[in-house]
Amino acid sequence: MPVLHLLDNDIVLKASRYDLIEELKNHIGGIESIRILDTLRYRFYLNDKMKALTYCKTDEAFNRLIEFVAQSPILELPENSDDISRLNEVTNIDQGEVLLFAYNIWAPGSVTFTGDKRAILALSNIADINDLVDVIRGRVKCLEQIAAEFIYKYGFEIIQNKINSDQDCDKSLKNCFRCPTEGDVMYGLKSYYEDLNSATNGLLAPFPSS
Repeated sequence: MPVLHLLDNDIVLKASRYDLIEELKNHIGGIESIRILDTLRYRFYLNDKMKALTYCKTDEAFNRLIEFVAQSPILELPENSDDISRLNEVTNIDQGEVLLFAYNIWAPGSVTFTGDKRAILALSNIADINDLVDVIRGRVKCLEQIAAEFIYKYGFEIIQNKINSDQDCDKSLKNCFRCPTEGDVMYGLKSYYEDLNSATNGLLAPFPSS
């Protein structure tokens, strides 16, 4: 069975806006390796294009998002999970992130892709759930390290051009990719990653080296 990659709503939206959906699917081994949240279609009002465009910003991004959601398997958890109950007690983790982390705990080898730094910080700083956090330590990836992986896989210029095509999508990526050289961009991405990984007691997967 392939490694399952659990994508939060923020990652999927930003991949759609940056026109990186195909790169994302290829990077993690195809659509069968993906799980998304059922809430995604409602979170971004995908049944109402005018409302959805307040998030997607362009018709092209909206169409990419619609197609991706139609293709992607929905994350399903066992009923009555005690892990869900315990995670729900943590402040600053919304229900979607709770489900992702719970599945990450339940499915050995799965990896969570999340753009929600607040949830990552909240998860890693509550002593009462340290046993759960230890199960997924090293199996969570943040937006900046995913961007670094894309640079290594697809090339700096390709990824820089796509990120810079939407200056309002993500502040940290905007700050990093406005640098002119690959070395400077990677330094910025790694700095964001290291700050978050330190603040979460080493929760994140390793930063890519090549």
